[in-house]
Amino acid sequence: MTVTTFIEQKFRDYFSTITKEDIIALYHGPDVDGLCSATLVAYAIRQIRGNGPDLQLWEQTNVPELSKENQKKLRNRGVNRLIVLDLSIDNAPVETLQIIQTYSTLVLDHHQTTKDINSDAVLFVKPDYFSQIPSSQYPTSKIAYDFLSTFVDLEPLRWVASMGILSDSAYRSWKSFVDEATAHFHLKEQRDIWESELGTITKLVSSALLVDPDNSPFCLELLLQASNPHEILHSQLCRYKKIIDDEITKQLEQFDTKAKHYPKIGLIFYEISPKYDVTSPVSTILSHRKVPDKTLIV
Repeated sequence: MTVTTFIEQKFRDYFSTITKEDIIALYHGPDVDGLCSATLVAYAIRQIRGNGPDLQLWEQTNVPELSKENQKKLRNRGVNRLIVLDLSIDNAPVETLQIIQTYSTLVLDHHQTTKDINSDAVLFVKPDYFSQIPSSQYPTSKIAYDFLSTFVDLEPLRWVASMGILSDSAYRSWKSFVDEATAHFHLKEQRDIWESELGTITKLVSSALLVDPDNSPFCLELLLQASNPHEILHSQLCRYKKIIDDEITKQLEQFDTKAKHYPKIGLIFYEISPKYDVTSPVSTILSHRKVPDKTLIV
């Protein structure tokens, strides 16, 4: 049996044995890919057993460490299944790694693998184990979509998976997948994918999470309840976009005067101190539009 076949079989075993009696917690990263992968998993669990996950936990940052507060929530809720999404949990402190071993744990993640944490209690799924596509170009949302599609019809949420792909700068690798979603849901296209309606929806969700990561439960439920992506374009999320857009514009305007260029090695270093954590969108915008042929560190 190949590694890929083994992973697929273990994944099927995990989801095919989910019951209504299980107490399931989702624990995901703070960005759009983390939220979208959690949305896909929540939708699949609802389809499988009639009701969704029992607890949603999210990190305020990308540091994968179960806080004392989150540990308490897991204990108090009586969780027996833990699904970790878009967090490099293999880089977590020893205490967190020990804690996840006490649950029936599934990890879906695409960050660089530092150690294999597969065990009898933990199923650890990363692109390294089943694909030739670089992990950085295989967002967790796409992993969740691909694996869960063997259990439930996720076509209604292809646009959600596409948001995760777009947010993690993997559009070139999954262009046909995203373009099919754009066409299927009649979303307006633009030459610059970020100016398309899918790009706008992605920025709306990203803005809400950047202003306050605690908007995660609201965003997840909004995505689950939307009958189509057009509803997000006119949702309450619009109020967050201007806040973040203003902050991003401020940082972009300072790039020409504050960035440090090292032309001999094709490197640009740009240090910012924004009010909100817009480092990722600033980096994405600059690298795509301003310096696509350079290595940029923000």
